[in-house]
Amino acid sequence: MTPPPTSSNIGSRRLAWAIVRLATAAALLLAIVAQIIATVEYSRGQGHHLVTALANHLSYFTVLSTAAGAVVLAIGGIWLATRGRSGVDEPRWLSLLFLCIGSAVVITGLVYNLLLRNDGVPDPDTLVWASEIKHVVAPIVFAADLVLHVARRPLRWADATLALIFPVGWAIYTLARGEFITDPVTGNPWWYPYGFLNPHGAGYGSVAMYVVGIAALLAVIAALSIWASRRARGVATAVAS
Repeated sequence: MTPPPTSSNIGSRRLAWAIVRLATAAALLLAIVAQIIATVEYSRGQGHHLVTALANHLSYFTVLSTAAGAVVLAIGGIWLATRGRSGVDEPRWLSLLFLCIGSAVVITGLVYNLLLRNDGVPDPDTLVWASEIKHVVAPIVFAADLVLHVARRPLRWADATLALIFPVGWAIYTLARGEFITDPVTGNPWWYPYGFLNPHGAGYGSVAMYVVGIAALLAVIAALSIWASRRARGVATAVAS
């Protein structure tokens, strides 16, 4: 029989994952800042309206979700390397942050690699290495975190709905903003960060199908993570706070 893990082994494993979290947070921060600098320099060189170009860049779901992801990973890494090494479960608020932001980052990776990676020519200001960190490295780390549940207590099934707040709010913001922004590159009197959200293409019906489909996939990711957290602890009933 495999002997039960000792407190020393638990502490070592948690420290190792804390290092992974902190390293990924640092890589994300570097990628985000470097890409912002590249976007500003490119926009200035092209004579684009700088404020609009920067606001557009910061409106991408990838940028917002991975920026939030870097913060959550940093907080989670520090907690895991300090208090978490004693063997206690992480606080519920931190578990929910990982569920919500982690699901968003994972969906970022899935949508990009399934729908957008080969969708035309990349933007001329895109830093390939930064894009790979945001669209590949970070989603993989968060996917592992959502499955491994290092120091995570079981979550409630109802918590899956919380993971929809950020992406649904972003979709509403994007669709409300898009018609009032002139694209600094094409000159179109609208701007949408992704082609599948542009109603001037296939119409609002197509946009609605994509939004609902992506939201459903994100809910599935969150639910699978919750299932894994409950299965790991053998929880069959609702978890009390």
